[in-house]
Parts: sequence; structure tokens; C-alpha cells
Amino acid sequence: MEDISSFSITGWLNKKEEVKTEKVEVKDNLPANHFSEVDLLHEWKQFLDNLQDDDPVKFSAIKVCKLQKKDENKILIKVPSEAAKSEFETVRKDFLSVFQRKVNNFHIKSKYVEDETLQKEIITKRKLFDKFAEKNPFLKELDDLMKFDFS
Repeated sequence: MEDISSFSITGWLNKKEEVKTEKVEVKDNLPANHFSEVDLLHEWKQFLDNLQDDDPVKFSAIKVCKLQKKDENKILIKVPSEAAKSEFETVRKDFLSVFQRKVNNFHIKSKYVEDETLQKEIITKRKLFDKFAEKNPFLKELDDLMKFDFS
């Protein structure tokens, strides 16, 4: 057999493709220890505390998400909106990998559920004043007279 330079075009064209074998982990052999909802919530709180220091913007986007253990190996992730779901998706892998190693359970699956009750309304000073003005109409008259600035 003739030696062909690795820089030769002919050698590159005639080169046999090497078959690459990837090592794939078999999930059947991995442990699936029991974990409780307390373990899940404790680890979630720690993860949020770390995220608050590292990335406050991402923290504020996903802090309203709630985690709940559904079955033995299933976690239900309640999100208030599609935007929160997409933000959670960016950190899901990081959280689950840490959690799986901590509880020694590598069969954990997660499922998203949209829960609109988790949405929090931002109350401005004007909204707060209007709420009080509904209960006490004299406040509305006072606002009309004084022209309060709530900015």
C-alpha cells in the first residue's frame, strides 16, 4: 500500500470514512433513588438563591415558577406564561443535572403546565391610589383638586 500525504487531495478523496462510535449511556443501568417534594423544593430554593447572585434578570423571570413532584420520577413545572417557560428552559438542564446528582436519580422527567394564577400584577402608586379612591370617593375629589403626581 502506498503512503499518501495527509495534505494530498487524492489521499483525502480516497480516504475511507472512519466509523465513529459514540458512547451512549444506558438509562436502565443508572440509579433511580427516591426523592421527596421537600428535597425538590429545597434544591430549587438553593438554585434560585445562586441564580439571583449570578443572573438577576433570569432570576426575576423564573422566580414565580413552581415545581411539584407528580409521580415517582416526574416533576411538574408550573409556569405563568410562555415567556417564563422559555426562560425556564434555559436553566432547566442546569437545575435538573444538579438535582439528579444530589438525589441520585437519573430517571427524572419534567413536564410544563401553564398556570395563570402564578402571574403577579405590578401595582403602581397610581393603581394603589385608585383602589383607595374606590373605597373613599373623597380621595378622588382631592386628586381632582390637587392634581397629585404619582410618578
